[in-house]
Amino acid sequence: MQLLTLPESPSGPLNHGPIFAYVHARRQVLRLLPLTDTEPFRGLSGRMLFVGYAADGYKLSPIYWPEEHYSFLHSRNIVRHVGLLSTMNDSTYSSIYEIEHGGSTFLEVRNTKYCGVNSRGDLCPLWFLSELQDITFTPATFPYGSTPISPIALHPWAESLMLEDLC
Repeated sequence: MQLLTLPESPSGPLNHGPIFAYVHARRQVLRLLPLTDTEPFRGLSGRMLFVGYAADGYKLSPIYWPEEHYSFLHSRNIVRHVGLLSTMNDSTYSSIYEIEHGGSTFLEVRNTKYCGVNSRGDLCPLWFLSELQDITFTPATFPYGSTPISPIALHPWAESLMLEDLC
């Protein structure tokens, strides 16, 4: 049995925080372990959309969603919308989602005097990143989504392997 090790980038070990992605086969959001630091979606066939941040364990980390399954974001109980985050200025908001029950409690217990309108037209709490100094924040590397990267070249022995069966 061979252990999987993550490759090192030219500047050393992976230096970004967690990235989460929706896995349609499991109907849940899971942490993505990218093959490379600069191309976290390498090998995927479709476009990944940035939908907001996961609130989990005193961390706010980006969530990406496959474009072809975007309708599942609000129609299923996969994630729970917690509120909004302002990272740059008063008019730039991103949604915050809870991906595991209780994972956003650290944020929801914080009082905020502000609210904003989410994508469904509902008012919800709004937090400013500058006021959340004790929380680890990982900015979205691809805030406008990510286009498909060239597929990973497989060794001849692996071409016959049905990758769909692995998920």
